[in-house]
Amino acid sequence: MTSRSRKLAAKVKRALGEHRASTGEAAGFAYAANLWFYLVAIVAGLLYGLYFS
Repeated sequence: MTSRSRKLAAKVKRALGEHRASTGEAAGFAYAANLWFYLVAIVAGLLYGLYFS
């Protein structure tokens, strides 16, 4: 992980922490897992598109 992605991850975690506080632990965790999955999928798709286009 680069420092940029680590900073982004920290920012996302902080936002999710605030979200979790308002919705409850389990709901917040499920939301975070889904968000993280989509984020990784989008980045992977962009990188794939850049390298193999």
